[in-house]
Amino acid sequence: MMNNNNPQQLQAILLFNLDGTLTHTDHIHMLIFKQLMQPFGYEITEEFYKERITGKHNPEIFRHLLPSTYTHEEIIAFGEMKEEKFREYVTSEKCMQPLLGLLELLSESKITI
Repeated sequence: MMNNNNPQQLQAILLFNLDGTLTHTDHIHMLIFKQLMQPFGYEITEEFYKERITGKHNPEIFRHLLPSTYTHEEIIAFGEMKEEKFREYVTSEKCMQPLLGLLELLSESKITI
């Protein structure tokens, strides 16, 4: 049991969300959407991406973009496959850079990177 009166037991925690907090990833998501939706006849432009994809969850996005014959389970699976392709891309391409000031903030906070 933690004793809140003992300062030696208190720890500071920094909690971050990845996108827009640690790095920008919209351009990568857009690239993956372009690749996945091209066979369905979609041209994913920046305008299309901002209007129909940004801020929405995968099931909602794919429910509107995939053919109506896709079941709920297939839509969910398609979204999971999209996320897997995103993870593969970012780990293989080493394309994500920390946002300006992030490394300094972590350094000042004495968090091991």
